[in-house]
Amino acid sequence: MQAAVREAREETDLDITPLGIITAIDAVSRDKNDKIEYHYTIIEVAAESREGKAVAKSDAVEVCWAALDELENLCAWPEVSRIVRLSALMKVL
Repeated sequence: MQAAVREAREETDLDITPLGIITAIDAVSRDKNDKIEYHYTIIEVAAESREGKAVAKSDAVEVCWAALDELENLCAWPEVSRIVRLSALMKVL
C-alpha cells in the first residue's frame, strides 16, 4: 500500500488513500529466443483521493479522467482495460 501511495504521488501529484487490492498479475516479456527479457508483477490497488487535480509528473506522459467507453483508445495493453473494468465493477458492488 505504501508503494501505491508513493507511485500515485510520483505520477499524478495526488495523495491517495488505498482501499484494497483489485488484482495482481504477472506479465512476462520474452526476447526473440524465447528467453524471459522482463518479468513484471503488477498489483492494482483501489484508492481514492479527496484533493485537487491530477497532474502528469516526470513518471507519466499524460494523466486524464476517462469514461469506460474510452478505454480501448487509451490503453495499448488489453490487460489494463480488463483491470480498469474490473475495478469499476468492484466499486459498484
